[in-house]
Amino acid sequence: MTAKKTTHETAEMKLIESIKFVEISVLDYEELKNKYSYISLPENDEKYVDISVSAYDYYSASHLALSKYAIILNMFSFYNMIEAWSVKDVSWNVINVEAQQRKEMRPKDLYGTYDYLDSANKTLKDAIYAVAAIDPVTPVKTNYSA
Repeated sequence: MTAKKTTHETAEMKLIESIKFVEISVLDYEELKNKYSYISLPENDEKYVDISVSAYDYYSASHLALSKYAIILNMFSFYNMIEAWSVKDVSWNVINVEAQQRKEMRPKDLYGTYDYLDSANKTLKDAIYAVAAIDPVTPVKTNYSA
């Protein structure tokens, strides 16, 4: 019995199968354009990973989607099926399905915001302790696709 040689094409097919196994869609440009006809995207021959999540905003949607996708990429990187990857090397589009809006994001957009939110949260926490009664506002969840 001979071992099957792994080529670039078979590795890509295995990656796509594994991505689909964890309920993440892989779409070509035409499929993406049909699904999100209300947004404009530059035309190309790339495949797109479509990860749907429920989130409160673009930033939490990005974080949830990237975390889900990272599981697959880390597994394939561990087994040397793909090169090691870094979030610094990617950019993505977040689509608010309900509002039909798209926001292009990069790592500095996402993680720079988390640094800001962390420091703002400390300030807010100090302010909350200073006030006896605060009526919390519950944000409305919206469906996003990244």
